[in-house]
Amino acid sequence: MLNILRSIDLVVAFFIHRIQQGHLESPLLDQSFSSVLLKKLLVVFPLSPMHHLSEKDDDRYIILNIVITEIFMHLSEWICPPAVLFEKFLTFVEYVLLEKVCFLCVNTS
Repeated sequence: MLNILRSIDLVVAFFIHRIQQGHLESPLLDQSFSSVLLKKLLVVFPLSPMHHLSEKDDDRYIILNIVITEIFMHLSEWICPPAVLFEKFLTFVEYVLLEKVCFLCVNTS
C-alpha cells in the first residue's frame, strides 16, 4: 500500500512540476469527480486499524496517513477542497507532531 501511495505521490508531483514549468495546461478536475472523491476521503481519513494490534501497526498507519496528506496537499490547488477537509488534515498533522514531541520527551528524560 505504501509503495502504491508513494507512486501516486510521485505522479502528482511530476504533473504539478510540469504544469508549473508551463509544459502542461493546468487541469481542472471535474467538480463532480472531486466532490465524490473528497466525500469518500473525509469519511475514512485518517486511516486507522479496526483493532488495536500493535505499536508497529500504528506506525504503519501513521506513515500511510502522512503520504495521503502529502498527496492531498499537492492536489489541493486543483480540487478546491472544503475548509472542513483542510481542518481534518491539519488536525492529523498536529496529532502526529504532538505524538513525536511526547515520544522525544519521554525518551530523553
